[in-house]
Amino acid sequence: MIGMSPEFDHIWWWRTRLPERKGQRCRILVRAKRMNSVLVEFEDGFRVVTSRYAVRRTRPDSTAGAAEEPRGP
Repeated sequence: MIGMSPEFDHIWWWRTRLPERKGQRCRILVRAKRMNSVLVEFEDGFRVVTSRYAVRRTRPDSTAGAAEEPRGP
């Protein structure tokens, strides 16, 4: 098993399991390669073991610390 994300850089993707958590930020604490499972922790401290397909990585915030440049001619 491998320790993973120090930040909440994933979101809960599944609606069939824990539908009230859909879209909530979470982080992966432990990943098991053999069973394709992860230990996920949400921002409120709730933890669940699930498939890696249940979470998606969030996109980095491209506007953090940089001014938005106008596009076009």
